[in-house]
Amino acid sequence: MKLKTLSVCLVLIVTVSCKKKHNVIIQAEDYINGDGSAYAGMAFSIAQSRPAWNQDKVTNVYQGVLDENGHAAFDLKMHKDWSYILSINQPDGICHGGVTFHYLENEDNNLVNFNYAKCSYLKFSIENTSCIDTEDKIVYRRDWLTGNEIGPSVTQMGCFQFEGDYFEIPAGQYSYDWEVTKNSVTNYFDTTFTVGAGDSLTYLLEY
Repeated sequence: MKLKTLSVCLVLIVTVSCKKKHNVIIQAEDYINGDGSAYAGMAFSIAQSRPAWNQDKVTNVYQGVLDENGHAAFDLKMHKDWSYILSINQPDGICHGGVTFHYLENEDNNLVNFNYAKCSYLKFSIENTSCIDTEDKIVYRRDWLTGNEIGPSVTQMGCFQFEGDYFEIPAGQYSYDWEVTKNSVTNYFDTTFTVGAGDSLTYLLEY
């Protein structure tokens, strides 16, 4: 009986000793100004996933709320052989970024900085105002400069005309680049514009 009790005690000591306390810092940052207030009051949690030999049990080991600046800092004991997954609720009006799930380092401190962009709205229209024939060609592309994302190129032929509806895009600075070929002569154009969070912008590209 004493031997069994001693064995149980040893197992408990080993299990506890394998867990070390690590610091976790979370910070939300707006792509445009670095502000994190859009995530104020958002709940977050950390789930602990044990190895398969321990029935792969998943339990929540920490819950909290981000402050008015989208920030949180706390200590967490983590086992080096287990996984720790951070999840954060996302507020309305976010069109890019954020954190849904993030695996924490279980043997080190964690600094979880994540970027996000609020929604804005764009209505895009295009018209060949001086069409020559079906060989007219335009190739255009919209890039999101704030997030350093390059958009796909679109090619249209002939006397093309299109008027779209408003659609959501991340707020920030954008560019349009386009090349126009008429009578076998190609000219290149570009422009930049900014759409603020919650703003609506109509962009007309005439060529």
